[in-house]
Amino acid sequence: MLKALCPFWYFWDTRLRRGSLAFHFTFEWLSAILLAAFFGQGPVWFDLARLPMVYLAFVSIYEIGYICNDFYAARFEQGSRPRGAERFSNLQVLVMIFTRLLSFAALSGLLGFQHNPQWQAFFLMLSLVFSLHNFPLPVELKVITFTWLSVCRFTAPTLFLLRTSYVPALFLSTLTFYSGFRLLPYMDSKGILKMPGRRKPIFRLCYFVSILPLAWFLRDYPGGDLFWWLNLYFAGLALGGFIWAQIRSGNSSARPIEPS
Repeated sequence: MLKALCPFWYFWDTRLRRGSLAFHFTFEWLSAILLAAFFGQGPVWFDLARLPMVYLAFVSIYEIGYICNDFYAARFEQGSRPRGAERFSNLQVLVMIFTRLLSFAALSGLLGFQHNPQWQAFFLMLSLVFSLHNFPLPVELKVITFTWLSVCRFTAPTLFLLRTSYVPALFLSTLTFYSGFRLLPYMDSKGILKMPGRRKPIFRLCYFVSILPLAWFLRDYPGGDLFWWLNLYFAGLALGGFIWAQIRSGNSSARPIEPS
């Protein structure tokens, strides 16, 4: 039970342990490190030192949404997967939520953001959106709440570390490269998307490459270089995945067929 009181543990235990660590590392964590390093307020070491604290503050609030979803909201959803919250009692769940609120308050104080109205407004918005998402809404409305949850998820670690001139580009990049792409598997999981080809590496490559002309056009506008370099980053990931898939398929086709 002691582990369950620590921020990030529930995320790890219920989502990451059996999920795609490679996706979270490349699409979320590494991109956040690069954003803080190249577009932060500076100095670089200071932004990178604060990044884990901002991320843990975000995770503390986000995990409360996960816990409420798994322990309460999942009871009203058809076909919901058991995540592990059912092994905790009501009291244990309340303690888990309370310790995360304490963690968020402590980290806010360490970062000096406890009186920052934008910090407070952002996490209030995140809490309200997750609360709405946990209601038994029609699936088409959950698509909307999921979209804004993904926006908060990608922007939260670096939003308060970047130079203010890059904030609009951060949200534009998030909607274009992260939320738009993540929406497809979410809709697929809810049975409202029929696009089997979206899992192919060529689709991912085409998705990010198709945005490059817009990113090139915007690169000289205020904050446009963030959008441009983030597009190059995700397109590079997609290209690497495509090349790796071609290598794997080439190796598999070259294997001799063994007699049955």
